[in-house]
Amino acid sequence: MSVGPNKGRTVDELDEAIRWLMGVEDPLMRKIRYLDKLARGKPLAKVLRSS
Repeated sequence: MSVGPNKGRTVDELDEAIRWLMGVEDPLMRKIRYLDKLARGKPLAKVLRSS
């Protein structure tokens, strides 16, 4: 993958973003992402539907 270094990101940063997007983290991280979406103003129904 050459996208990360070309955009000023390291491979580790890219890997972290991919893991976050794919949701392979523990249940605590999932809850944190829910709270983040709610804090950004998303309705609860949409947040829970996207899980």
